[in-house]
Amino acid sequence: MIKLRSLDLSGFRGFMKPARISFGQDLTVITGRNGSGKSTICDAIEFVLTGTISRYSQDTERLERISDYFWWRGKSSPESLFVSLTFEDDAGHELVVHRGPEGLSSEI
Repeated sequence: MIKLRSLDLSGFRGFMKPARISFGQDLTVITGRNGSGKSTICDAIEFVLTGTISRYSQDTERLERISDYFWWRGKSSPESLFVSLTFEDDAGHELVVHRGPEGLSSEI
């Protein structure tokens, strides 16, 4: 069985600074106030695996695309732009899946 161990992100949507979300052995509950980043965590997982965020599949009437909003757009610049997921199998081997503006990569 493969389990999700952690999510690392930087410069992705509302997370300008690097952040790590570690997942529990059996269950992780994500709670917080509106605007605190709960949906961004779910979006980051989908994005690193698929390269998009399906709930924003439509372009806007101003011809903006969701990809215009993947990465930090604030006044300050993040030190890096990426989303990474770390998985672990029953034998303790890790697989890291990483996506940045340049595309997808992985390492075992």
